[in-house]
Amino acid sequence: MNKDVKIYFFGAVFALLTIAFLLMLPKQKALEMLVIILTAIASIYLGFALSDGRRREIIIEISAMTFFIALAVLGIWISPYFLIAGYLLHGLWDIIHSPGIIQTEVVEWYKVLCMVYDWIMAVFIVVWM
Repeated sequence: MNKDVKIYFFGAVFALLTIAFLLMLPKQKALEMLVIILTAIASIYLGFALSDGRRREIIIEISAMTFFIALAVLGIWISPYFLIAGYLLHGLWDIIHSPGIIQTEVVEWYKVLCMVYDWIMAVFIVVWM
């Protein structure tokens, strides 16, 4: 199996395992888990930025993390549509790291895996709602 195909595959497998777990929970608890997951995912890039050590990238990643956490919180307080937006936009955030628009040093496989995961989760929330 091609390396790129494996990364897409593992992103999908992780998303499907997450969905299977969420479907075992009461809907409100599953919604809470989706908030926690988006918050965790959003925080990972800050870890990359801190490892990178450049101030500009740290500020960018803190700003993005804050934005995604706000969407996650609004997703539980106001409407799950904010969670959908959060996962979709985070998938775009993954892509923006790829062509070097955002200069944070991130391992290549993570960006692709996370994008696949994010977008599958967004579709799941749409269908699940």
